[in-house]
Amino acid sequence: MIKNIELDFMAPQHAASTGKTVFLNASQHTDGKTVEMATELLEGKDFEQVNLVDYQIPLLGQGHRGDYDQVFEKLAGAQTLVIGTPVYWLNISAHLKNFLEHTVRSEALAGADLYAIVQGSRPNQDIPVVATYGGLTKLTDRLKLNFVGIASNEDELADLRVKMTTPAQVQ
Repeated sequence: MIKNIELDFMAPQHAASTGKTVFLNASQHTDGKTVEMATELLEGKDFEQVNLVDYQIPLLGQGHRGDYDQVFEKLAGAQTLVIGTPVYWLNISAHLKNFLEHTVRSEALAGADLYAIVQGSRPNQDIPVVATYGGLTKLTDRLKLNFVGIASNEDELADLRVKMTTPAQVQ
């Protein structure tokens, strides 16, 4: 994937599961390319789409959490969590950054499988993938998630789909 950089991912714990699945859409668009990629990854699965653009989550330090707790409650109990972000200025969206900055340690998602989609228009998405990996690795530590992988193109999306749909004992 990325030259000279090794990204460390875990095996999925809920592959082929029919448990609660949530797609956290960090795009300003509720039906754009990020959503298209997530829909392709989650084809055939029953999932809830949560659009961060529909909620007010203020900048950290503004004295309140806004709708953060309401969004987090929608994620709680998921066995599979897909976070999709478009790439703006070579990094994650402001919607996702605000959400991540409010996140504190919690057991509500412990053990869930995390998949990430990094969607951008540049042919080479190495820099945004590495930046997203860094932020989401911190999230996995705080929430005790199994970080399964990141997709930024169709081939990587197909690889993640195999991981998501193939029972663990077969992988």
